[in-house]
Amino acid sequence: MKRIFVILTAACLVFGLAACAKAPAPETTAAPETVEETTAAATEAAAETEAAPAEKEGFVGMANPMVPVDSDAFDEQLGFHIDAAQIDPDAKCFIISGKLAHIVWTQKNVNNEDVEFVLRATKDAELAPTMHGIHDSNMSEPVVTEVPLTDTKMLELTFTEAKTEKYGIYTWKDGQIFYSLTYNKDMSQMALAEVLDRVMDVTGIRWHKEHITALPGITELDNCMVNAYFDKTKIKHENGVYSAEFECYEKELFDMVEIHLMQVGDTITVEDDQVIEIKTIEKNGGNGHIVINGGVDFEDGLVLAPGDGGTYFVFGLDDCPSYHLIGKKELELAKDVALTDTADIENKCVEKKVEGDEAVVKHLQENAYIDPPARGCMICIDGGKVVEIQISYVP
Repeated sequence: MKRIFVILTAACLVFGLAACAKAPAPETTAAPETVEETTAAATEAAAETEAAPAEKEGFVGMANPMVPVDSDAFDEQLGFHIDAAQIDPDAKCFIISGKLAHIVWTQKNVNNEDVEFVLRATKDAELAPTMHGIHDSNMSEPVVTEVPLTDTKMLELTFTEAKTEKYGIYTWKDGQIFYSLTYNKDMSQMALAEVLDRVMDVTGIRWHKEHITALPGITELDNCMVNAYFDKTKIKHENGVYSAEFECYEKELFDMVEIHLMQVGDTITVEDDQVIEIKTIEKNGGNGHIVINGGVDFEDGLVLAPGDGGTYFVFGLDDCPSYHLIGKKELELAKDVALTDTADIENKCVEKKVEGDEAVVKHLQENAYIDPPARGCMICIDGGKVVEIQISYVP
């Protein structure tokens, strides 16, 4: 009897004292007479305990159990294939509530911090809206952008910023399968693009926009800072007010995901109306640049560089980006308009500052070197008036 008692006690410790405590009292049966019979009885009890739903809390708003599996189990139990080892050799796989594939791995960001990535997939449409598992009461409303894809598929790109930390959330659907990818710390745009590319390959999805255009930007010229061109010889002075017609431009920015997943045969429009067919694509892993059609030394060649906020921009000759025209508008100079001038190459571009509308206009008209293209002039517009002008040298 001592031997039987010790074995049963060990079984309870292995499979959880709480489960043993909550199990109903067993019916009186004859005690096993051998160690083999006792072990078999313990194994059967353990199987019953494992089959019962776990009662401890798991992910907020999502039922347990969360069962560790090999990625082959996704095929067998959920009906779709994801080879987690191709995403990361150390990735861990789980199935949540018998419906949701959960793959987690970490990688370093530029600050050498561990960033946790979680890829989830399910065929359960009711589970899909909250499948990303981030339920933070301090989180702001998500900003959702729908990107049209080929063969009528849609990809929803969602980035949500919490008050205490940032979460990146990408969600998309392919056929009957819903996916989400989340990460919990800042990542460079180049690193994010590489992760997305890897995930798309592993899940067997290759989506892209066949024609890529710049992201929408500034539409109103009342309160903004833009690049601008104006003819200084046509500045007007009426009723004590100086004004001029400004051609306003802004730097063209392209969506990071669209650029990273573009393919040979696609087209891209730059500088408003130049349509370029993509014949070759080269990716420079060192600086994140993407070289199209051989680069700027060739006809229809481009270099795209990673920018801020999930964007790419055209990296042209002399490191100058491309711009597109927002519009033309007659704008007054504010009485206290300020000018910063670093365009005098003969004087080593020493900074000159001028304040007041009359003094600014005089400085512009008296210095012959001041006639920069739009990329050499920026203006700040506040309440429909120009309050600041920055002139710089552009080769």
